[in-house]
Amino acid sequence: MKKLLLAALATAPTHALAGEVEDALQLLASHAPAPLPAVTGRDLDKLASGASITLVEAERVAGLRIIDAPLAAVWATVHDQAVTGDPAVHEVRLSVSGDGTELWYGRMSLPMPLADRQWVVRSTIDVELHRKTAGKAWSRSWREVADGLELARPVLTAGHLPGVGPDALENGVTTPINRGGWMLVALSDERTLVAYHARTDLGGSVPTWLVRDVARGQLGSLLQRVARSARQPHPQVLPGSGA
Repeated sequence: MKKLLLAALATAPTHALAGEVEDALQLLASHAPAPLPAVTGRDLDKLASGASITLVEAERVAGLRIIDAPLAAVWATVHDQAVTGDPAVHEVRLSVSGDGTELWYGRMSLPMPLADRQWVVRSTIDVELHRKTAGKAWSRSWREVADGLELARPVLTAGHLPGVGPDALENGVTTPINRGGWMLVALSDERTLVAYHARTDLGGSVPTWLVRDVARGQLGSLLQRVARSARQPHPQVLPGSGA
């Protein structure tokens, strides 16, 4: 498998750290349920030198970066909505279980005359990836919950999302696809490869290529915020083992 990956690289990597990055990506390719899009040797060199890269595969986008912080610290950072939340999106957690599975309601306002978009997603920790990689790779992913809007009604009725009441559920378009996640791999005790990936279809008249390209343009700043905040304190979260 690794030889095939190397043969596919258009340009051989030259940076000393590129081999470690390639090994980390190969680990995800072998064990993650949704492997990242393919990289080139130039991509590996950019990552190894500290830059972010963005990848596109059909309607899916991904952003990767190496962060000089321990795996657990980066994990807590990507879970912190103050760091990774989108100002254009209003979200509220509906429930959380003991294994870290969460339900979230989200709503995005679009320019007139487009209707607001809304969704419910289930977010889970990939405990199998943690097990198969002996704790070296941690991942959380989310996926839309079909017909899930009614799950949000009690929370919105209670006023837990300011400015969004239960009546909003009848006044928005439900996104047909809302999937993504964070994948982290420890390169060393003080260095972590972080990857964000997403696939979103806003439905209606908004073309998926436009959604993809806008998301791609935001990945660099998202990863930069994570890098800047990784050594700061963040709320405690369950580890990649889910326990």
